[in-house]
Amino acid sequence: MRDVVVMGDDAQVRSYLANLPRWALALATGLPFGIAIAVTLKIAGPEGWTAAAVGGLIGAVAFGLPVAFAIDMRRRMVRAAIGDLPADKSKAARRAVDRGPIPADPETRAAALRLAAEQLHRFRRVHKLTVALGVLLLISGVGQVVTTSAWHSSNILFALVWLWGLWYWPKRLHRRIELLSEATNEP
Repeated sequence: MRDVVVMGDDAQVRSYLANLPRWALALATGLPFGIAIAVTLKIAGPEGWTAAAVGGLIGAVAFGLPVAFAIDMRRRMVRAAIGDLPADKSKAARRAVDRGPIPADPETRAAALRLAAEQLHRFRRVHKLTVALGVLLLISGVGQVVTTSAWHSSNILFALVWLWGLWYWPKRLHRRIELLSEATNEP
Protein backbone atom coordinates (compact mmCIF):
# COMPACT_ATOMS: atom_id res chain seq x y z
CA MET A 1 0.00 0.00 0.00
CA ARG A 2 1.28 3.44 -0.90
CA ASP A 3 1.87 6.23 1.60
CA VAL A 4 -0.94 8.71 2.08
CA VAL A 5 -0.27 12.40 2.64
CA VAL A 6 -2.87 14.55 4.38
CA MET A 7 -3.51 17.78 2.49
CA GLY A 8 -5.84 20.48 3.80
CA ASP A 9 -8.44 19.62 6.41
CA ASP A 10 -9.34 16.00 5.77
CA ALA A 11 -8.48 15.39 2.13
CA GLN A 12 -5.93 12.68 1.49
CA VAL A 13 -3.70 12.42 -1.54
CA ARG A 14 -1.39 9.61 -2.49
CA SER A 15 2.16 10.69 -1.65
CA TYR A 16 3.34 10.11 -5.21
CA LEU A 17 0.81 12.76 -6.33
CA ALA A 18 1.81 15.19 -3.57
CA ASN A 19 5.51 14.82 -4.41
CA LEU A 20 5.45 15.02 -8.19
CA PRO A 21 8.64 16.29 -9.85
CA ARG A 22 8.49 19.68 -11.59
CA TRP A 23 8.09 18.28 -15.09
CA ALA A 24 5.09 16.22 -13.98
CA LEU A 25 3.60 19.24 -12.18
CA ALA A 26 4.00 21.25 -15.37
CA LEU A 27 2.28 18.53 -17.34
CA ALA A 28 -0.51 18.08 -14.77
CA THR A 29 -1.28 21.81 -14.64
CA GLY A 30 -0.50 22.81 -18.22
CA LEU A 31 -2.28 20.00 -20.06
CA PRO A 32 -5.83 20.80 -18.86
CA PHE A 33 -5.19 24.50 -19.44
CA GLY A 34 -3.87 23.87 -22.94
CA ILE A 35 -6.83 21.67 -23.82
CA ALA A 36 -9.23 24.35 -22.57
CA ILE A 37 -7.43 27.00 -24.64
CA ALA A 38 -7.47 24.82 -27.77
CA VAL A 39 -11.18 24.05 -27.44
CA THR A 40 -11.99 27.71 -26.74
CA LEU A 41 -9.99 28.86 -29.76
CA LYS A 42 -11.73 26.33 -31.99
CA ILE A 43 -15.24 27.16 -30.73
CA ALA A 44 -14.88 30.93 -30.43
CA GLY A 45 -12.92 31.68 -33.58
CA PRO A 46 -12.44 30.71 -37.18
CA GLU A 47 -9.23 28.79 -36.43
CA GLY A 48 -8.87 25.23 -37.61
CA TRP A 49 -7.88 22.42 -35.28
CA THR A 50 -4.19 22.79 -36.15
CA ALA A 51 -4.08 26.45 -35.17
CA ALA A 52 -6.16 25.74 -32.07
CA ALA A 53 -3.81 22.90 -31.07
CA VAL A 54 -0.75 25.14 -31.49
CA GLY A 55 -2.45 27.82 -29.39
CA GLY A 56 -3.28 25.20 -26.78
CA LEU A 57 0.31 23.95 -26.74
CA ILE A 58 1.65 27.47 -26.28
CA GLY A 59 -0.91 28.08 -23.54
CA ALA A 60 -0.03 24.80 -21.83
CA VAL A 61 3.67 25.62 -21.71
CA ALA A 62 3.11 29.27 -20.75
CA PHE A 63 0.80 28.23 -17.90
CA GLY A 64 2.24 24.88 -16.83
CA LEU A 65 5.89 25.87 -16.35
CA PRO A 66 5.39 28.90 -14.08
CA VAL A 67 2.69 27.15 -12.07
CA ALA A 68 4.90 24.08 -11.60
CA PHE A 69 7.79 26.22 -10.39
CA ALA A 70 5.48 28.16 -8.05
CA ILE A 71 4.02 24.96 -6.57
CA ASP A 72 7.47 23.43 -6.16
CA MET A 73 8.83 26.60 -4.54
CA ARG A 74 5.90 26.65 -2.11
CA ARG A 75 6.40 22.96 -1.23
CA ARG A 76 10.08 23.58 -0.50
CA MET A 77 9.26 26.65 1.60
CA VAL A 78 6.74 24.69 3.67
CA ARG A 79 9.17 21.79 4.15
CA ALA A 80 11.95 24.17 5.24
CA ALA A 81 9.71 25.97 7.74
CA ILE A 82 8.04 22.84 9.13
CA GLY A 83 11.22 20.80 9.34
CA ASP A 84 11.11 17.12 10.19
CA LEU A 85 7.88 17.12 12.17
CA PRO A 86 5.77 13.98 12.06
CA ALA A 87 2.73 14.09 9.73
CA ASP A 88 0.18 14.89 12.46
CA LYS A 89 2.25 17.75 13.90
CA SER A 90 3.01 19.03 10.40
CA LYS A 91 -0.70 19.11 9.60
CA ALA A 92 -1.45 20.92 12.87
CA ALA A 93 1.27 23.50 12.17
CA ARG A 94 0.01 24.17 8.62
CA ARG A 95 -3.54 24.49 9.89
CA ALA A 96 -2.49 26.85 12.70
CA VAL A 97 -1.08 29.28 10.14
CA ASP A 98 -4.51 29.71 8.54
CA ARG A 99 -7.08 29.07 11.24
CA GLY A 100 -8.03 26.93 14.16
CA PRO A 101 -6.63 26.57 17.62
CA ILE A 102 -3.07 27.44 18.47
CA PRO A 103 -1.17 24.16 18.97
CA ALA A 104 -0.33 23.32 22.57
CA ASP A 105 2.86 21.52 21.55
CA PRO A 106 5.74 24.07 21.55
CA GLU A 107 7.52 22.35 18.64
CA THR A 108 4.37 22.46 16.47
CA ARG A 109 3.65 26.04 17.49
CA ALA A 110 7.21 27.11 16.63
CA ALA A 111 6.93 25.45 13.21
CA ALA A 112 3.62 27.23 12.58
CA LEU A 113 5.18 30.54 13.59
CA ARG A 114 8.12 30.00 11.22
CA LEU A 115 5.77 29.08 8.37
CA ALA A 116 3.51 32.11 8.95
CA ALA A 117 6.51 34.46 9.13
CA GLU A 118 7.94 32.98 5.91
CA GLN A 119 4.59 33.32 4.11
CA LEU A 120 4.34 36.97 5.18
CA HIS A 121 7.93 37.62 4.06
CA ARG A 122 7.27 36.10 0.62
CA PHE A 123 4.01 38.00 0.32
CA ARG A 124 5.74 41.32 1.01
CA ARG A 125 8.31 40.63 -1.71
CA VAL A 126 5.66 40.48 -4.46
CA HIS A 127 2.98 42.71 -2.93
CA LYS A 128 3.52 45.80 -5.09
CA LEU A 129 3.59 43.76 -8.29
CA THR A 130 0.42 41.84 -7.44
CA VAL A 131 -1.42 45.04 -6.44
CA ALA A 132 -0.35 46.62 -9.74
CA LEU A 133 -1.65 43.58 -11.63
CA GLY A 134 -4.94 43.74 -9.72
CA VAL A 135 -5.37 47.44 -10.52
CA LEU A 136 -4.52 46.75 -14.16
CA LEU A 137 -7.16 44.00 -14.25
CA LEU A 138 -9.70 46.35 -12.68
CA ILE A 139 -8.99 49.12 -15.19
CA SER A 140 -9.10 46.63 -18.03
CA GLY A 141 -12.42 45.24 -16.80
CA VAL A 142 -13.97 48.68 -16.54
CA GLY A 143 -12.68 49.51 -20.02
CA GLN A 144 -14.19 46.31 -21.41
CA VAL A 145 -17.58 47.03 -19.84
CA VAL A 146 -17.59 50.62 -21.12
CA THR A 147 -16.41 49.85 -24.65
CA THR A 148 -17.89 46.43 -25.36
CA SER A 149 -20.41 44.66 -23.16
CA ALA A 150 -21.63 44.40 -19.59
CA TRP A 151 -20.85 40.68 -19.80
CA HIS A 152 -17.24 41.59 -19.00
CA SER A 153 -18.26 42.76 -15.52
CA SER A 154 -17.04 39.40 -14.19
CA ASN A 155 -13.52 40.70 -14.89
CA ILE A 156 -14.23 43.60 -12.54
CA LEU A 157 -15.51 41.22 -9.86
CA PHE A 158 -12.39 39.04 -10.24
CA ALA A 159 -10.12 42.09 -9.89
CA LEU A 160 -11.99 43.33 -6.82
CA VAL A 161 -11.78 39.93 -5.13
CA TRP A 162 -8.07 39.79 -6.01
CA LEU A 163 -7.44 43.24 -4.49
CA TRP A 164 -9.50 42.42 -1.40
CA GLY A 165 -7.40 39.28 -0.90
CA LEU A 166 -4.20 41.33 -1.18
CA TRP A 167 -5.51 43.61 1.54
CA TYR A 168 -6.90 40.86 3.78
CA TRP A 169 -4.23 38.14 3.62
CA PRO A 170 -1.32 40.04 5.26
CA LYS A 171 -3.64 41.28 8.02
CA ARG A 172 -4.70 37.70 8.69
CA LEU A 173 -1.09 36.48 8.73
CA HIS A 174 -0.10 39.30 11.12
CA ARG A 175 -2.91 38.27 13.48
CA ARG A 176 -1.94 34.59 13.36
CA ILE A 177 1.72 35.51 14.00
CA GLU A 178 0.61 37.55 17.03
CA LEU A 179 -1.47 34.67 18.39
CA LEU A 180 1.32 32.14 17.82
CA SER A 181 3.91 34.47 19.37
CA GLU A 182 1.74 35.19 22.42
CA ALA A 183 1.22 31.49 23.01
CA THR A 184 4.97 30.87 22.59
CA ASN A 185 5.84 33.61 25.13
CA GLU A 186 3.39 32.39 27.77
CA PRO A 187 5.04 30.71 30.78
